[in-house]
Amino acid sequence: MAHPAPLGDRIHAVAMAIAAALTAAYWVDWFTKGRVQSADDPEYVTFEESFPLADGYMAVLYVAAARELWKQRPAAVPLGIAAGSANVFLSLMDLLFDIRRGNLRETTPEMQVEKAIIGASLVFGPLTMVRLWRARRRVDA
Repeated sequence: MAHPAPLGDRIHAVAMAIAAALTAAYWVDWFTKGRVQSADDPEYVTFEESFPLADGYMAVLYVAAARELWKQRPAAVPLGIAAGSANVFLSLMDLLFDIRRGNLRETTPEMQVEKAIIGASLVFGPLTMVRLWRARRRVDA
């Protein structure tokens, strides 16, 4: 039987679950209310609507990693590293698109949300990868 997860692992597991839930909430809003949409031109919409499947993949990995980390199972490590890597990749795609279009100069509430998502993702993804890599010998030791 696995030993109880240390507080840091429980916090990280909850944070990964929250990241997954926020990702799902973003897409529910996008396709129902559109409040997160910062533009409506075809290029932007087509680009953004290329993300749900990959974001879903990332979210599922975060949920799986959270569950495994909470239970102190070694599978948390590769699942979390894959989720963090997906998070970084998707954020860099979004960032480059926004840079090329000059979107980062915009100060609309929707663009502020976009900037916050990119910034948080570029912190949380690497943090997850590094933290879980460092925990690989401790988890389920």
